[in-house]
Amino acid sequence: MDKDQRALVVISSLAPAGRKRLKVLYRALETVSVEMADHMLRPCYGSFAVLAGAKARRDQLTSVVTKAATQDGIRAIDLVVVLHGSPGRLIFDDGNGKGVSVDATAVAADLAPARPKLRMLYSTACYGLSHAQPLVDGGFEAVCGAIGECANGPVEYPQVLSMWSHGHTFRDSVDKGDDPATRVIFDTVAKWSGFPHANSDKEIKGNAAVTIDSLPLG
Repeated sequence: MDKDQRALVVISSLAPAGRKRLKVLYRALETVSVEMADHMLRPCYGSFAVLAGAKARRDQLTSVVTKAATQDGIRAIDLVVVLHGSPGRLIFDDGNGKGVSVDATAVAADLAPARPKLRMLYSTACYGLSHAQPLVDGGFEAVCGAIGECANGPVEYPQVLSMWSHGHTFRDSVDKGDDPATRVIFDTVAKWSGFPHANSDKEIKGNAAVTIDSLPLG
């Protein structure tokens, strides 16, 4: 697949929600997640959109994804999600610096018009596995997510993006980043820091064999 046939949307917003004492860390992670995606993935996509800060809203995500789907030249749309999450729900920016919790089934319904072109969704959100099946049911070919509170993003995220950009399967990309040895360290530190449900172990729903060159099944 030619790069001009691929679209990527990166949505990153952590500071509006989560624990106040960690806002400085969250803002740093927002910035780094966007910079890494820009460096590693932008060269692989003809269309590259970033929704960060106040732009990381539910309506903005819907607008950008569905607009990409209307472009005849775009055949596959991928999504990188760096948001907070709770069981069954994703937390977006409300546009005024506060978090708003949205059911994952509602997010999937928002993106339904783009269904024939939806392909991969990589998420670092807490409880991302609880969002994965609704999003697969809504049209994404493959979605991954953490079983519990996700803490290993600093190590996992760049490895997943690198592997994906070089044509590896989604399964191999996620497995490379989700190294049990480092995951245990990050989850243990997170538990010591007041996150008792830390479990960054990622599982994939859907077709884990998809690659950056795969055509969506539609």
